[in-house]
Amino acid sequence: PRRRAALHRRPLGGLRRQFEILEGAEGPFGAPIDLPEVYRLSAGANRPSVHVFFVREIEGALGIASGIPGPHAMPGTGASGVAIAADLIPAGELANVIVHEIGHFMGLAHTSEIDGTVNDPFTDTAECRRDRDRDGDGFLLPEECLGAGADLLLFWAGSGTRVSAQQAGLMRQAYFVR
Repeated sequence: PRRRAALHRRPLGGLRRQFEILEGAEGPFGAPIDLPEVYRLSAGANRPSVHVFFVREIEGALGIASGIPGPHAMPGTGASGVAIAADLIPAGELANVIVHEIGHFMGLAHTSEIDGTVNDPFTDTAECRRDRDRDGDGFLLPEECLGAGADLLLFWAGSGTRVSAQQAGLMRQAYFVR
């Protein structure tokens, strides 16, 4: 058993070095080039699940979910997981970012996008629209959206902690939860 553990650690160190920084965005969503290879590391899971991969940095993001929703019952694909840039996130905010990205994997979109032009379809989530952009910079910051959805977990900035009843209902339907 001791030898097996040592053999297991050796490749892990190589993977750690290979995937510690994900950069080189490509494709329509600007995902890092190596991200699908990271997600393929989930191969071998024997039941529906979400795989969370911690890396040091992700170019342009604190976290990335493979999809909305992600493929809960298909481990080992180039879209089977969530990646978290652990070194870029203050310790007190790490759990919030992880849950935000898992929320995407479970099927939740941002309640309001950064510019206020797109909002989720739920009737019980507050919307932060463009008219709240007080400084006119085209970005809706959490402080500009107080009382208009900034407290929701899936607000674009990931600043909130609350989910609505309709969001919770969708989360309960995620295949790996059932």
